[in-house]
Amino acid sequence: MSPNEQKIFQGQRNMLEVTKEGALVAFLAFWLYRFVLPSKGGRVRPKTFPMACLMAQGSKVSLALTVLGYIYHGLGDIVSCPKGPSFTYISMPVHYIVGWLGEHFPYLYRSHPDSDFPKGYPQLARYAGVEPREVYLM
Repeated sequence: MSPNEQKIFQGQRNMLEVTKEGALVAFLAFWLYRFVLPSKGGRVRPKTFPMACLMAQGSKVSLALTVLGYIYHGLGDIVSCPKGPSFTYISMPVHYIVGWLGEHFPYLYRSHPDSDFPKGYPQLARYAGVEPREVYLM
């Protein structure tokens, strides 16, 4: 990037004023895309922004049915692929399946006992390989 282009870019960056709520909406939209409603294209879908706006305003948004639908759809794609499951590219929140397996089939995972985790520690973090530690939870 030439020095002239850098000046133009810096000037445009300074003109962009993002409110705290706008930054929260952007974060929530990315979080929804990455961890709750992943897409094959690797892009944040525009339909996540209204949900992110509602969440940023403090409205309760139920994500359970949507996540479950994504999981069922992804598993259906895996089992119906004519070449076999390893040839299917799916996009679904696999971490929920890992957490469910860990809760219902504890012998599948080497896990620390519940007493090693502070009260309120995220359940999914236990199966993601995150070591138990004291954290300040909101």
